[in-house]
Amino acid sequence: MASKRPEPQGLRIKDLTFSGVPVRVYEPTAASGEKKRGLVYFHGGGWMFGCIDDYDEVCQYISLKSDTTVVSVGYRLAPEHRYPAHLDDCEVVTRHFLSIAATDFGVDPRRVAVGGDSAGANLAAALCQRLSKTQDGHLPSPCAQVLIYPALQMADFHLPSYQQNHSVPILFRGRAVFFFLQYLNGNTSVSQQVLEGKHVPAELKLRYKKWLDPDNLPPQFRKGARSPLVIANHDADVYHIVKQGLDPEISPLLAEDDVLRLTPAAFILTCEFDVLRDDGILFQKRLKNVGVDVTWEHLSDGFHGIISFFNQGWLTFQSSRRGMDSIFARECKTANSSNRLDYTPHMLHRPDVVMRRKALHRSEGVPKRMLLSHHDVPSSHYLVTLYDESYGRQASSSLPTLRSWHSDKLAWVPERSDHPVQGPPTKFGLAESLRARIEQQRAVVPTLSVYKASYPLHPISAFCHSRHVSMPKRISSSQHPANHSNEDLALKHRPYRQVSSNPARLL
Repeated sequence: MASKRPEPQGLRIKDLTFSGVPVRVYEPTAASGEKKRGLVYFHGGGWMFGCIDDYDEVCQYISLKSDTTVVSVGYRLAPEHRYPAHLDDCEVVTRHFLSIAATDFGVDPRRVAVGGDSAGANLAAALCQRLSKTQDGHLPSPCAQVLIYPALQMADFHLPSYQQNHSVPILFRGRAVFFFLQYLNGNTSVSQQVLEGKHVPAELKLRYKKWLDPDNLPPQFRKGARSPLVIANHDADVYHIVKQGLDPEISPLLAEDDVLRLTPAAFILTCEFDVLRDDGILFQKRLKNVGVDVTWEHLSDGFHGIISFFNQGWLTFQSSRRGMDSIFARECKTANSSNRLDYTPHMLHRPDVVMRRKALHRSEGVPKRMLLSHHDVPSSHYLVTLYDESYGRQASSSLPTLRSWHSDKLAWVPERSDHPVQGPPTKFGLAESLRARIEQQRAVVPTLSVYKASYPLHPISAFCHSRHVSMPKRISSSQHPANHSNEDLALKHRPYRQVSSNPARLL
């Protein structure tokens, strides 16, 4: 378990309890002329692992960089607790925070989002659907759902992402089924049947096909995937054990269109090397089809659990920081409207990405897999937050109000802003950083004149013995030095080998 670190400058951290559930609240201390926004965050860990301390660095970063009050929830975990304990804890915390956000924390309850990663993203999506069906008018609903590589269904474990990444750490295909069953009821004896698809009746498979069909995925994500084996009959006993797992509160991707239409705008982050990749892609497609506003970000070099490696020293990955930045920051054309750029895999349509890739490729011949990974350009110069972009700018906002593409600076330029605009370096700082690292690691060897000054007569004696110096006897490692006298250890000349004058004696 990670230890709690000292509070960073500009942030106030409190450990509290909301309706009996432990939470940690991260409040920015910077003065603001308006009420802040809020984020209720549910950590990942397969509904079995993880805690508030493990996500302390992540929540601190989000709170500081986005000027958002973050509430990290320590919900109950399996195997001691099963569904719906996790979801119930998330609901009571969210409702409690919405009721006291304005009075106790200076947060606008209409600007509170919910989010999480992996299993936490599952809870966030399921919570939004539950709250959309139980609106009572007393509390506002969450304004957005932030889903980071979410686990959204347990009906089909043969999607292309499950095939392509079945053995990719840190989430294997079989382990995903194990976590779902632990969250559901703990009966893992049916794991193999669930993997084979025997837990879904034929009529339900036909119903889910319109939502889970691999043909709904972009072509680049279907490469190398095999068509699943058709199983004529399902196992009724297995279906009886896991049928509750097909409920939308555990599989939000399987909710009806009427329910999805009532959910708030979504931000979805997917990773290329993740068995859950296609869950997020199919879910964002479903949300768009019913008219829900969606921002989709895909990390082509990311893997499941990437944000857990954020700010972890030598274990930190470049894609983890990019994933963290993308959670609350987006590029957009206009800031006074809800329009924003829709992202597609690899982001080939963005002019800044295309131009930077070409510039870097021409400069140092860096491998393509390292492109866009080391540019070190402060994103605050040309990024607009997700909340401002989705729900309109405030009149008192000091951020830029209009941006346009500047071909010379290779950046989105704010036309009215107090923030300086810095174009990205041509080589992204990669070549310079490598050269500096090599220079630091290179040992400093004194010149030969130094040795000549120390050894004027015999310079070579600084490195080896002269030929005329006698060597001491070798002592076997099996013999104790105490068994030898000082005379035995004294320097002596080795006797010459006596060769017989009669060659026949050598035979």
